[in-house]
Amino acid sequence: MVFQNLLYFLFPFVFLQHFALCQEQVVRSAYWLSSFNFSASEIESKYFTHIFCAFADINPKDFQVSISSSNISPFSTFTKNVQQKNPSIKTLLSIKDSNFVTFSTMASNPTSRKQFIDSSIFLARSFNFHGLDLYWTYPKSNSDMINLEILIKEWQSAIILEAKTSSKQALLLSLAVYYKPKINGTLNYPSKSLARSLDWINLMAYNFTSPNLSRVMRPHAALLDQDSGKNISGSAGIEDWIKSGIPSKKIVFGLPFFGYGWRLLNRENHDLNAPARGPIGGGDGSMGYKEISEFCVRATITFDADIVGNYCYLGTTWINFDEFNTIFTKVAYVKKKGLLGYFAWHVGVDNKWTLSQEALQAWEV
Repeated sequence: MVFQNLLYFLFPFVFLQHFALCQEQVVRSAYWLSSFNFSASEIESKYFTHIFCAFADINPKDFQVSISSSNISPFSTFTKNVQQKNPSIKTLLSIKDSNFVTFSTMASNPTSRKQFIDSSIFLARSFNFHGLDLYWTYPKSNSDMINLEILIKEWQSAIILEAKTSSKQALLLSLAVYYKPKINGTLNYPSKSLARSLDWINLMAYNFTSPNLSRVMRPHAALLDQDSGKNISGSAGIEDWIKSGIPSKKIVFGLPFFGYGWRLLNRENHDLNAPARGPIGGGDGSMGYKEISEFCVRATITFDADIVGNYCYLGTTWINFDEFNTIFTKVAYVKKKGLLGYFAWHVGVDNKWTLSQEALQAWEV
């Protein structure tokens, strides 16, 4: 903390410039996944202000951030490619822990934290990104939360120092978080500290449930509560994060461009809360919006205004997802609540840019 405060004293211009820019900007963003068969040059970046390039990795041995050999080429040209259609767009390199334990180990030690931080900044500058995003979505323990707070503080300090020494604009810094500031009712994020150190949080307002987690069909990304008092919704997440100490202008709301396919137990009972017998197909039943749209041409589509969500059904198949009307309503809500903006997961599964256009239109109304 002493070092952080000293940086603010020594480098006020960099600090004020960095946070003034954050306060002035709007974030209309999306994640792009290198693992998905959709090139960065195909992104209609005119619909966005920021794009997250996902994912860089963390080496479990030396804790440095790295980019796989298969991603070197697309990542090195990512910013250039997306700026061809929108020269003002900002790009952030998103970092994920593939084995779900390396982040925890890295954050627990000062030396490994420094290796991680320094290498992340070096990569961001080398590949011409405008910022960094930590995709540590589910810290597992109180120690993880404490170390996350330390990591973010040290990361921000390093970013400010690097901007001063390089005479460049400071890198942006964001964090993908659970939809509530308390994970599973027990682990509390260090909200007030995160608010001071981050440009914003990416609130993952989806995956509340899935066909593998429930035998009753429920919405995985409802904006409003299905069951009064349970507070399982995007709106409840927003309220709880604000109450925990995150200003509304530092919250970016997650829009799922995907849904889940469930198998009905009884094809005649296809309303919410109807019994189900697991996911359709293999895996967890997740489906991108493009695939869902193609299926829904033959199905019955319902918009549930009580929760703000869509579902469609045909035979024994039932799919919960966000159609254009849900996206519009969610973004209008986000804007009314004074949030910084929204992000989509993920841009590669939109269908002819329908959802991306709808989100932008709702924001600009």
